[in-house]
Amino acid sequence: MAERDGEPEPVTAGPATDSLMGPVELIDQAQRLGRQHRAAGIAPFGAGHCVCWDEGSARLLDALGVTSPTTGDNAPGRFRVAAAYRDALDGRQASDIEPGS
Repeated sequence: MAERDGEPEPVTAGPATDSLMGPVELIDQAQRLGRQHRAAGIAPFGAGHCVCWDEGSARLLDALGVTSPTTGDNAPGRFRVAAAYRDALDGRQASDIEPGS
């Protein structure tokens, strides 16, 4: 964090302060979390079909350490993370959407 005249520069949300995990690590973590929730019989972010693009996805992303706003640029990757969690929670194989596609 840069300082100017002894005052710390304000911290803004974004890549520098957001989750330090990359897209593949976020998807892996989402899958592990989905499998754990399935095994425990819980759905803290809502039913699997509700996790994509509603309050459930926001809570999931927050739990994974993703705190910056969703934008047009990061929305596809975030959808893949939510889909990976949903598939694991529902006991399905991972979606055929691969990171980076």
